[in-house]
Amino acid sequence: MGSFISKFVEDLVSEEIDRIVAEAVDGKTLLATSAEAARIARTYPNSGLDERDLAQRIIMAAIAGGVPVEIGTEPSKRVAYPLASSPGK
Repeated sequence: MGSFISKFVEDLVSEEIDRIVAEAVDGKTLLATSAEAARIARTYPNSGLDERDLAQRIIMAAIAGGVPVEIGTEPSKRVAYPLASSPGK
């Protein structure tokens, strides 16, 4: 039963990552990986993944989707910058 639960939670986490990447693609926004990883870690505390693992998964999914990412070490508020007004542009 335990492996079913962990597979179920892992699937939920994967679906959440796919959803935020799809939203970033649709909105043409920069994805704030640290903030999203912190949010997912709070949403699924028993996933067995820490924020660093989640951020890595988000980065890999974003790269595969062609989404620009903000890579940071400090979790912050959820931020999505329109590409035209991204910091440094």
